[in-house]
Amino acid sequence: MSTLGTATLIAAITFSVALMVARFGVHRRVSIVGAIFVTATIQYAVLAVPYGLGMVGADQLQVPLSDDFPWFIAATFVSFAVGAWAASSLFRFDLAKEHARFFQAPVEGGTSQPDRVVFLALLVPTLLVGVLYVTSAGRTGIEALMADARDPRMLKQFRTDFAGANPYAYSGTLVNNLFAPILLLTALNVGRATGRLMWRATALCLFILLVFTSTAALNKAPIALVFLLLILNWYFSQEPGKGRRVWILALALVMSVGLVMGGYYVTYDVARGEALEATFTRLMIIPLVCVQGFLYVYPSIIDFNYGLGVGLVARIAGVTDYVSPPVAVGEIISGRNVCADAIWSTELWAAFGYPGVIIGGFLVGAGLVWADRHCLSKPRGPTSVALYAFMVVTGVRLPEFSIFTALLSGGLGLAIPLVTLLEGFLFRHPVDQPGRIPARR
Repeated sequence: MSTLGTATLIAAITFSVALMVARFGVHRRVSIVGAIFVTATIQYAVLAVPYGLGMVGADQLQVPLSDDFPWFIAATFVSFAVGAWAASSLFRFDLAKEHARFFQAPVEGGTSQPDRVVFLALLVPTLLVGVLYVTSAGRTGIEALMADARDPRMLKQFRTDFAGANPYAYSGTLVNNLFAPILLLTALNVGRATGRLMWRATALCLFILLVFTSTAALNKAPIALVFLLLILNWYFSQEPGKGRRVWILALALVMSVGLVMGGYYVTYDVARGEALEATFTRLMIIPLVCVQGFLYVYPSIIDFNYGLGVGLVARIAGVTDYVSPPVAVGEIISGRNVCADAIWSTELWAAFGYPGVIIGGFLVGAGLVWADRHCLSKPRGPTSVALYAFMVVTGVRLPEFSIFTALLSGGLGLAIPLVTLLEGFLFRHPVDQPGRIPARR
């Protein structure tokens, strides 16, 4: 990595962090745009310079480092930060003031109450599809783990077979990533407000379903994210200043236990130190390896796809030999059937190069500020608290998702329409009047 590239990368990261701290207080305020920026910074910015200089991750290098690496990372962070700043200026959106207003308002009813008929209409197929997703591919993930005694080859084969043999793979993913989490948090909040056993029992059933769907394919992070959902849902229903230190401690606990103990240590036959090292590599080295892979493949080996890398667009355009960019990159740089998902700008690079990275990053930053503004503009109630918690947790996953997957099956682009429907946008029926959810002291 050249001296100029290194200096540019350091300056871009410093500028972006300073702007996001000054404008949104990302270091001390929980928000959608802040959660995504902080996660992206940890995964792609903290080690970008030493990685580019070959000081860390040398054993993971599979292809030569592209000359575009520092400029790509710099463009990604600057365009995102400038897009977020521009949107907040356009909307006259002050996150600090909106947070203060949101937390000072009581958790009340009104338009933030779920429509019971719509809730039931969503609940029944969610439970049904979730159960079918878990049981239709033979053994569950927990059964495979117990039977195969953490054999990495067997577990990898299990994941491949589970996805390929499960007819409910896509619908089950939607249940796990979108429907079950939002319905769970909504039922939990209404049950807390009303004290009714029916709502609490529904929340318990959905929680159990989420545990099984999250562990069905033995992926490492989803089970930790279930607990993050519960923590953030609790956090956003507190009085201002209540429980923030507890939330930070709980977040650290869930991340460490969920990702380290519940990830490599439990699923593979490794020591705790090796599990910690593997987790660190997965979180902070592999994302940069994936970026490197995209820059190596596009456009030198595969030409820019100009938007045809999106499966839906490719089908509409009549592409018959479609392969998603992350899969193509994974196969080329590793020779195996793996997926090289990385930060949103990698697929934008695969589509249009630097114009895609810069324009796309600007729009992503601006869109997330709009999402924060939308969530905070709603009365603080069961569904609005559930929506905000869901959007923040889903945002944590965005920096290592395909941007198009995150918007659709990841739920980031579908959560707001779903909650709008859940609140009775199409049909109005009498709802419970829970009054105010009492703050726990």
